[in-house]
Amino acid sequence: MRTLKHEVFRLLSGVSRPSRYLPPLLGGAFRDPGKAEVFWTLLFPDVAESGWSHYGTELLHSALNGPEWCAAERAFSPWPDMERAMRAAGVPLFTLPSYRPVREGDLLGITLQFELSYVTAVAAIDLAGLPIRAADRTDPLPLVVGGGPCAMNPEPLAPFFDLFVLGDGEEAAPRISEAVREWKRAGGGTKGELIDRLDRIEGVYAPERHPVRFDSRGRVEAVEGRTVRRAVVADLEEHPPPERPAVPALQPVHDRVYAEIARGCGVGCRFCQAGMIYRPLRERPAASIAEWALRALRATGHEDISLASLSTGDHGEIVELVRDLDRRLAGCHTGIQLPSLRVATLTGELIAEAARLGKTGFTLAPEAGTERMLRLINKGIERGDVVEAARLAVRGGWDLLKLYFLIGLPTETEEDLDGIVSLIHEVWNVGREGAGRRFRLNVSVSTLVPKPHTPFQWERQDRPEETARKQERIRRALPRNRNLTVRFHDAPQTRVEGILARGDRRLAPVIERLFREGVRFDEWSECFDPRAWEGAFLACGVDADDYLRERDEAEPLPWDRIDAGPGREFLLRERRRSLEGKTTPVCDEGCRNCSLCGDELRVIRRRPESPAAAPPPPDEGASPETREAKHRLRFRFTKLAEWRFLSHLETGRAIRLALRRTDLPIAYSLGFHPHARIAFGPALPVGVGGRAELMDVFLHEPFVPADAERLLNAQLPHGLRFFHGREAPLRSRALDSIAYRMEYEARPPDGEDLDRLERRVADFLSRSEVPVERTTKGKTRVVDLRPGVLEARLDRDERALLFAVASGLPTAELLLWWAEGDRDRVLRWTLTRTGLDPLEEGEKEIDPAPGIG
Repeated sequence: MRTLKHEVFRLLSGVSRPSRYLPPLLGGAFRDPGKAEVFWTLLFPDVAESGWSHYGTELLHSALNGPEWCAAERAFSPWPDMERAMRAAGVPLFTLPSYRPVREGDLLGITLQFELSYVTAVAAIDLAGLPIRAADRTDPLPLVVGGGPCAMNPEPLAPFFDLFVLGDGEEAAPRISEAVREWKRAGGGTKGELIDRLDRIEGVYAPERHPVRFDSRGRVEAVEGRTVRRAVVADLEEHPPPERPAVPALQPVHDRVYAEIARGCGVGCRFCQAGMIYRPLRERPAASIAEWALRALRATGHEDISLASLSTGDHGEIVELVRDLDRRLAGCHTGIQLPSLRVATLTGELIAEAARLGKTGFTLAPEAGTERMLRLINKGIERGDVVEAARLAVRGGWDLLKLYFLIGLPTETEEDLDGIVSLIHEVWNVGREGAGRRFRLNVSVSTLVPKPHTPFQWERQDRPEETARKQERIRRALPRNRNLTVRFHDAPQTRVEGILARGDRRLAPVIERLFREGVRFDEWSECFDPRAWEGAFLACGVDADDYLRERDEAEPLPWDRIDAGPGREFLLRERRRSLEGKTTPVCDEGCRNCSLCGDELRVIRRRPESPAAAPPPPDEGASPETREAKHRLRFRFTKLAEWRFLSHLETGRAIRLALRRTDLPIAYSLGFHPHARIAFGPALPVGVGGRAELMDVFLHEPFVPADAERLLNAQLPHGLRFFHGREAPLRSRALDSIAYRMEYEARPPDGEDLDRLERRVADFLSRSEVPVERTTKGKTRVVDLRPGVLEARLDRDERALLFAVASGLPTAELLLWWAEGDRDRVLRWTLTRTGLDPLEEGEKEIDPAPGIG
């Protein structure tokens, strides 16, 4: 009996990057969904490499898997080629790691991180086998629940979702689970009764309980129902981060330990939605951050840790935290990253500490280029602060700086655009003076999208032609130098983002139409098609430009029934202060700027109890010399089951992470980014299994091979296993430079004509030449397959084709020849390399694997 997992694996040989659809290597809370009273699917409507990087999903996954009666698994949107294959084969959207159909769960939670993911999210609901509109889903379960920052204006997606979670998910989602559990234990009932029960939970917005009236012009006249207050975690210490974060099989966008050191931001930049909807500022204490980070690094094997928040440098104990981690990680070859450093926090002391951690790139986000605009957005800095921060960074050793700017801000003039250009020039000159010709400057210029719940929510948004004109003005005024790179956000994409950000339910037919036309992954530039959007607006009778206009301060807004924290009066006051050129002080304990803090909520800022201690000596811990390679262990290893779909680089990553989780005395490469030193034999193509692959591990101290096998296998999933380890000479020849005899086992699918296959093999062996065309990197050449085939025969008892070839022979073309050029048939075969032994005389350092040779 074939399971859904087997059906998925049958598709992977024919799609790009099949590792997107594999379970994690290890880590992440896991509970058997079949034994849970309440089961969640946490869907990130993007590819897996983006979804695995999303920290909010990791937090929610851990929180929901806490109670014994509740379970949660992840799901991701398949890339278009996989979606087509799944639909053709009747394979529904599935969860990881158990490959359970999403439709069999109780709650489908979809993270709405970007407006341009809306169509992809609706496609996922359909791929799960559910009607896309909530009104057509008459069964009580599963409920479709949206969350994330875009849920703070859920109206464009309201017809497709049953509920939205507003605010901190780890506060609201467990309460939803408890309510569903109680409802099920009480015997259930109708969908309406269940939604009534859930609608009483703080932070839950049920669209059907909030009817919308439109006026004669088609604009929102009123949103009915109660005001829903977002859920807020009062103290982050009540919700500790997961100690064993998941380690995905593929390399995610952010392949590191992500340590949330604070939530919220006290600065109050007037364009920033996150700075408003995540208030108040709540910091984790440095001691607990350090302890958790060390445990997470040990559990995952990652080489980097990111101390992340909306403004990392604002944390009251940031210098103490960095020094503590730097001291405790000395000699461990672990990098510490400080993203989101605000210019105002870049003291010489902090830059000196950051310089000790490694110099990849240094990011400054002034957003504006004139003093007037810096005051307008409440950035809390002056132009000179940006230049001075750049000068300190270059003095600290950085030769790559990054600058972020916004255009399209309210009241923007040509002089303000020129101010951006002149500030770029100043930073460029500072870098060239301090770092010379090696200095590089990357500039990113995006366009303001006025977001809900910000002081700019009433402002107009620039149209694409205005944006293009401003982008060209900046581009023309900058020097042409290969070390100065300027990137602009795509104007049509920004237009659609702005329409969806402040949209209402009139956009639902547009989203549905685009889904049915096959639109997916609009946030990916190669997938975004502005013509499809404009066509859908026209076909649905939607005036898209109406969503980009300036809003009257008195008119109803689609998100009026959502209390995000800072009230309407505060936002209006901030808008007016911005136009007057007035700034507002940063949040702090006891302030009443937005009136959000009170008895239940308050700013939590950590302050060092004593002056910052002096940094430890730079050579504390193991020195680089003690990590140089002095011993070499050689292993055979297997790459079977689902792990045959890992690429060569992904296999190397999985093993490096496993090595770092052991106590082996690993040797590291030299250079700025040292890695655990390993070396592989010839690479396996994606989708091909291996039973006796070769790999070397370099150590700086002697270690018993059998003990090394035991430690490594304890850190690897079934299917990746080390065996036959022994000591090899340190100066051995590189494994991938040797000619090998490669033995394979090819199992055709059920129903394959074995007589035909046997005749094809005999025909092949009888020939003196078998020329075929091979195309690589766009170039076609003729390859003779016959000399490279050393042996071939059909084992009818095992229903397997066994053959041996010399390394370098293209096995894919060989299988295609035997299958008479039928690529679809070959993709259904299971191919495993069973033997890998040297052809060259004198290579005695590589022993044949047990049972092979």
